[in-house]
Formats: sequence, C-alpha cells, structure tokens
Amino acid sequence: MIDFKVERNPALAAGLVLRSGTAPEFQYLRVTHVFRTCVYVMRIGEPVEVRTARRPRRVDRADIEKLAGEANSCWGRVALPAALSDTPAKDSEKDRELEHSWAIIEPLVCAFKQEKNLNRYFFTRHISRRAELIQMSEVTLRKLLLRYYYFGSIKSALLPLPYGPSPLYERQSDNAATTSSLAKKPARRGRKSANTSTLGVNDFVVSSDDIADMLHRFALEKNRDGHSLSKIHVDYLANEFRARNPHIMAEYVEKLRQVPVTLRQLRYYTDEAFQFIRDLAAGSVEDGRNYESGLVAIGPGEITEIDSTRGRIHLVSRKSPTVCVGKPTIYLAIDRWSRYIPAVYLSLRPPSYEELRYLLLIMFTDRESRFSDLDVDVDERRWPRGRMSACICEDRGPDQVCASAKQAIADDLRIELQILPPRCPDGKAIVERLIRTLKKRMASNQGAYANRPIDRETKAAALKAETAAIYTLSDAYRILIELVVEHNNRPHRSLRRNKDLTQAGVVPTPQAAYLWGLENITGMRVPPLPDADYQRLLLGTDTATITERKLRYRNRSYQPVNTAAKVIALNSTKRGKSVSVRVDKTFPREVFVPSSREPWAKFRIKISAANEIRGLALDEEEALSRIESELWASSEHEATRSRVGAAVAEQTSRKRGGRPAKGGQAAASDSADVKRRLTRRYSQNAGASIHASTSKDSAWKKIEQQEKEALLSKVQERRRRK
Repeated sequence: MIDFKVERNPALAAGLVLRSGTAPEFQYLRVTHVFRTCVYVMRIGEPVEVRTARRPRRVDRADIEKLAGEANSCWGRVALPAALSDTPAKDSEKDRELEHSWAIIEPLVCAFKQEKNLNRYFFTRHISRRAELIQMSEVTLRKLLLRYYYFGSIKSALLPLPYGPSPLYERQSDNAATTSSLAKKPARRGRKSANTSTLGVNDFVVSSDDIADMLHRFALEKNRDGHSLSKIHVDYLANEFRARNPHIMAEYVEKLRQVPVTLRQLRYYTDEAFQFIRDLAAGSVEDGRNYESGLVAIGPGEITEIDSTRGRIHLVSRKSPTVCVGKPTIYLAIDRWSRYIPAVYLSLRPPSYEELRYLLLIMFTDRESRFSDLDVDVDERRWPRGRMSACICEDRGPDQVCASAKQAIADDLRIELQILPPRCPDGKAIVERLIRTLKKRMASNQGAYANRPIDRETKAAALKAETAAIYTLSDAYRILIELVVEHNNRPHRSLRRNKDLTQAGVVPTPQAAYLWGLENITGMRVPPLPDADYQRLLLGTDTATITERKLRYRNRSYQPVNTAAKVIALNSTKRGKSVSVRVDKTFPREVFVPSSREPWAKFRIKISAANEIRGLALDEEEALSRIESELWASSEHEATRSRVGAAVAEQTSRKRGGRPAKGGQAAASDSADVKRRLTRRYSQNAGASIHASTSKDSAWKKIEQQEKEALLSKVQERRRRK
C-alpha cells in the first residue's frame, strides 16, 4: 500500500507525485525534472517495483497540467520506506557505502540537469561512458540512477532495501557485467578541426582526472580579478595538463599535434562552476537566484530564514542556583511571507549542524508534548506548529555553511538551500531584525546584558550579569517562547499592505496570516517528502543498551511500546547488547530502533526516569556533568585525605609509646557496654572511665570474698557442735 499525502495545487517541482485513476487502480507519476516547456516523469508503485523502473519520459507542461486537472487526479507526496528513512551514523560503514554510491552517480545527476541529456540517446550514452570510466556494469549503474529518481531524488534512496522475493522477470541478463568490461575505449567525440590535414587527428580523450585538474585550476583562478576563461585555459595546459601528460604537451609545444583540450571543452566541464562565479560576482546565491528577488515568497512555508546567535544571558543550574552553566546559543526560524516564527531552539553546546537539525525538527512537531517537560505552558492554540519549508535561506555561519549542513539539507532532505553571499545580511533582514528585537527584550531580565562586551563598561555589565544570574535553561525557554508568542500575535506592517488578507478579513498578525495562507494559497513550492519522513530523517543517532526486556539510554530505562519493540525486548538476554537508536535529544521521552521493515521499534521512558529529567534538557544535563564530576572528585579526595590523616595519626601515637588495648579486652568491654544498654542499667552516673569501673569491680570482689569466708566459718562451727 502506497502512503500518499495530498497537496492542494502545489508549484510544479521535482519530487512531486501525480495520482490519477480510481481506487484501487491508482497510477502514480513521479516528477523528476522540471523545465520551461516540459517535465520528465517516471511511473512509480510499491518500493519493490524500483527493480523494474524505466527511464524518465518527457511530457509537455500543457499535457501534465491537463492530466492534473481531471476529476480523479491530485498532486501529493509519497512517504519513504522505513529502510530509506534510517540515516546512517557519521563515518559508519553504512555511511561510507552511501557516500560511495552517491559518488558513483553524482556526475550523472549533474549531467541530467540539462534537458538535452535526458533523451534516449544521450541518457544511455552518459551511463555507458560513466560505466566504462569507473569499470562498472552499465545495468547496475542504470538501476542505481533510476533508484535515485524513483524515490524522489534523495541521497538516502541509495540505501539498500530489505531482502525479499525477487520479481518474476528481469529486463537485463546477468552477463551484462562481464560484457561491459570488454567494450572498446570510446573515440574522441565532436567535430574534427580544420587543421586535421596538417596536424593529424586529435585522439586525446578527457578522463575524470583531467576534469578534476580543470576544476582545481579554476578554483585557484576564480578569486583573481581580470582572469578570463581563456587565461584559465592557458594556465591549465601549462601546469596541470603538462604535469599529467608531459609527452602530449611536448608534442603540442613542438607543433606536432593539435591542442589536446580545447577552450570549448574547458568551458563545458567547468560550466557549472563558472556560472557560480558569475552569479556570485553579480550578487546572487549558490542556487543561481539573485538574493534580492529571492526575498519575495508567494505563501507561507515556501521560504524560511534561519539564523543562530549567542544569547546574552547567563544561566544557572536548576538544583544549585550558584552554579553557572554558561550562555545558550539561540536558533531561530521565521517564515519570510508571513513573518511567523515556527521554531526556536536553545542549546548549551557549540554551534553545529547537529544542533541546527533540532530547530528544523521543532518546526513541525507537537508543542505541548515537547515543552511540557521543561515546564513551559504552551500548546497548539497559543503557538501552532508549522510545516517543513521548501527553501531555507541562511548566511555563512560555521554551523550552517559547513559541508554536513549542505549535504543534509540539500542532498539528503532535498530542500532548496539559499546561501547568501559574504557581507550581505540584508539578504535575510527579517531574521536579523528579529534577533535584535529579542536580544533587546531579553536584556531587561536579571542575568542578561544588552551590548556585546567590547570596552570596559560593557565587559563590567556582562560580568555583573553573570554574578546576578538566576534563570535556568527552562526559564530561558519560557521567556523566549513568551516573546515568540507575543511576536506572532502582534500586527505587522508588511501584512497590513497585503490586500489578499484584507479581502479575506484576516487580521494582519503573523500567526493568523500563516494559518490562513496554508489553507487558502495554492501554487506554492513544497518539499518532496511528508513531515513524518522528515521527522525520521532529522532524528539524532546514538547508542543504547538492550538487556532483560528493557532498553537503557543515558542510564535510564525505556519500555517497549509497539510490537516491533516487544519482539526485540523478548529476544534480549541478561547480557547487555549495544544497539543503534534514533532519538530526539530535545525530547528524549521516546527512543526508536530503526529497521528496514515497517514500523520502527518504539520505546518509551519509564515514569520514574521521566521525573528525573523533568524541567531539565539533555544538553543542560551534559553541561552539569562537568560540575558533577568535579564535585565527586573533590568529595572523594577529601574522604581519602581524612582516612590517610587518621592512619598517620595512629602511626604517630604508636611511635610515641602508646599501646592500643588488646583485642580481647576491647571486645569484652564492648560486650559489657551493649549488655548494660539492653538491660537499661546504663546511665551517665555508671562511671566515667574504664579505670573507675575496674576499681569498683575489685572492691566488690573483696566484699564477696569476705562474705564467703564468713559463711564458711559458720558452716564449720555447726559441724563441731554436732
């Protein structure tokens, strides 16, 4: 059964699925490429049918719009299989296999962005050339590429599907892999030069190493002013090409052969990078769109601006207000069309994509269940959840422009990434203005300061704020969310100028405009995957232990919830087994064990363990772990020092002539003391020292002896009388 989610008249984009026909004989067409006059689509079905997928076919825009306008047709998105939602851990074996598969088809994906390469002849030719270059079967390479398009052009589509029954027929024979290796080396393509009669035929064929050299030379020259492409061509031949092909270069210098790599070839292989430099010089972003024109969005959820900043407020521990845990990093997301804030996130960790992903996760998840553990009173009515954006606009911060962020957002999630040029904060002026406003409002709280500590006065203010800090991370969340709710419900000038809102009778507040736009505005760009898939793809990766029908994560117990989790729990033993889990570290109440089958095993934290972390975020707990370790080490050191001091004192008293009591005497004294306590004969007047008690015992012995002697004399006297 295909999990299909309907979208109301979205903008035509790659990844969308058109469903036509009637149940149960629905037909699904996946859009793979969109051009000005046509689109390319491929028929999809169950995940197992990817083995028989066919090449994308060309359809005119008028025809696809006509088909979409029929009564039984609708646009939507198809959910990913569970095996493809399991994002592998960084640098794991599975991650390396995924990167290797992506490196194999990445040149083909770039080549097929041009419409002419998608026709039957060039499509097959590109695959054949790539297969010959990397010594791989054409059939395997073709299936890997079609698999990528079949599941919505996301990198995780290259992950292996679970084993199952093979289809009843195969279109290719198993001997294709052996015959492709025997294919002849292709000759040089293109038109022959006019001087072929004098210099001979140019038989040099550009390889992947030569293309890498071209891009390397291009990267060296791109930041130098006045260097045209012809100058880059000359420098490439004189340096990289000469080092790799010295004999061919020597013949060319001696006028014995034609130029091995022409200027046209260099332009062809570096066209994408060259276009990037031209756009960057003109003030555009990396996706080829000018950032000034990119400020316009036609509806909510289409373009979201995100940014992070270091908060100017010091936080303390919840259990010990005198312990300062540091200053948080504030992550913000704001919708460009409505000025609505769908997500905020606070973290005590250094800025990175691993923290940025939780901002995206908070964007479309339930508010009440997420923030209730932090004692923040917010629900769907006060702060409605948003939706995953089709385009994300960000600056060049280290946590946003890093390779992992680009890969995860653009390749893995298939979300359009709009990175601004350097020193262009006005490209996302909305979120910059929001950050300034929030910092200004938070500065009035105790433990916060207004200005960046630069001079003596501002540094003194920051130090004073640290000594006066009283708020915890949950308090900071409460303050920040209150400011967000206030912002979302205040009228905005830009919305006042929107006549569509005026005609519909919608108040010009970001929240009202955002909710109205999601329901009524059509033709917007939407991401290719449903929110449920994005939620699984954004979950963090960690390790837990399964033992005795329980899962332990961060030293806390989790119990199985669904059938898959109960099966894992029943198969567990007393010996702990390490398992890879997916967890939302901002909401650790639930932990998932991924599997290639539906659904994932779900474990929920026990009530007693949940009470331990109530009001405490995991990153706050990690920040306190250092302080906890210091306190533990200090107390252990003091206890050891006390025991050593007592031992040294005892050794000193022995050397001075002191003699401890014998073991038998000490035991007898302790026994007598216990007996007196049990019989309640012990009192404070019973004796103050062992010496006094010993003298009293000797006096009683004398009296007792005298009584015995007197009794014995009386007995002897009676015997004499008889």
